[in-house]
Amino acid sequence: MTEPIHLRDCPMCHKKPTQDNGPMMTAQTGIDLETGEELGALGYSVTCCNCGCEVSGEYLAETALLWN
Repeated sequence: MTEPIHLRDCPMCHKKPTQDNGPMMTAQTGIDLETGEELGALGYSVTCCNCGCEVSGEYLAETALLWN
């Protein structure tokens, strides 16, 4: 069982992840153009919806660590 990912407040504007317009984790996915099949997560990013501060990484835990 995997542990939930916890994000810290935005280092630039200090919005909390639980607030509107705060930081949120997203998966970057891809689609095979020939078959139309979804390729799954190709990477992850955390973006603050308030100020635009962003980090990205290849793995979920790596990206959370970079943000935190």
